[in-house]
Amino acid sequence: MKKLLIIFVALTTIINVGIGQDKNEDFKSETAEILLIRTDHGYPKNYNVEIEKAIQEIVAFNPEVFITEYIAKDQLVSQKIAYGDYFSKLLKNFKPDLKSDISIDVKTDEYVQKMEEIKSFAHNLDRVNLAYNTFQLFEKLDKEELEVKTRISKNLELNYISLDTLKKYTRYKQRNEYQLIAFPSAVKLELDTLYSMDDQTDSDAFHRHWYYSNDGYNNEEATLYFSKLDSLEEIVMEANEYIKALNSPVYDEVDFYVYDFPNRFSKNKYSAKMYEKFWDMRNVRMVENTIQIIENNNAKSAAIIVGASHGRLMKQYLEMAGYNVKDIFQ
Repeated sequence: MKKLLIIFVALTTIINVGIGQDKNEDFKSETAEILLIRTDHGYPKNYNVEIEKAIQEIVAFNPEVFITEYIAKDQLVSQKIAYGDYFSKLLKNFKPDLKSDISIDVKTDEYVQKMEEIKSFAHNLDRVNLAYNTFQLFEKLDKEELEVKTRISKNLELNYISLDTLKKYTRYKQRNEYQLIAFPSAVKLELDTLYSMDDQTDSDAFHRHWYYSNDGYNNEEATLYFSKLDSLEEIVMEANEYIKALNSPVYDEVDFYVYDFPNRFSKNKYSAKMYEKFWDMRNVRMVENTIQIIENNNAKSAAIIVGASHGRLMKQYLEMAGYNVKDIFQ
């Protein structure tokens, strides 16, 4: 793996990218320690061993709060057009009234309480805890004896919602970073609540300027670079060390270089700069939200799970704010 990293660094060039220092001057300095987990949004089954190692390291770190890249609640409220349908459609699938007395026994009551919590999270636009509590419900239900599982499932479907529909909306068992890493870790840590920090206020502008500066990748140098990058990624994935690679300094080099292409080669210099600017602003706001969560909980330790491309800027800004940031597997 070390040899691969050396080869990879040789293929890349570090390019200075604006870091939005003016935004970070207001960040309050703290001494909290942060475990930064950089992930992909999907994992084939051959990564199960590495995923389990990641879970073990998160549990050993024992964070007081677990922060995810789900969109923060206030952002969901401000983006009703994009996300309002998700919650309204989900809630329409819930039965308006109880059809029967489902308080049969203590065990059933536990699932009823959990389903009430899930419904409440949907009403409150709390997507991460909606998904997390759904994960907890089904993980527990799957371990029940068949007779108990069947009885409880029928009662929940009669009085609340189709369980298949709930799974669909919360992406239960999909091989993403939450279902595979964040939620299992949080269960082992016995955490009741997870937190969201993503901010996509400028998402439309970001993608618009990316579109107009995308011609920056239409050149021989970019084609060669991405060809080598794809080849290296295949080697790393086959070695089952993909998460480790995403959390190494090597990936920072990728981030620098990718944003260099539009600035150097795009004919639309303005959009190339705005593309970079809006990406930077999103990461600044994500860090601001992260710090707010840590401060609100008076936490001395936090785990953050985020897409790998956010890792460099988030780590840089958190360290500027006085936090001790540790990379998983490092």
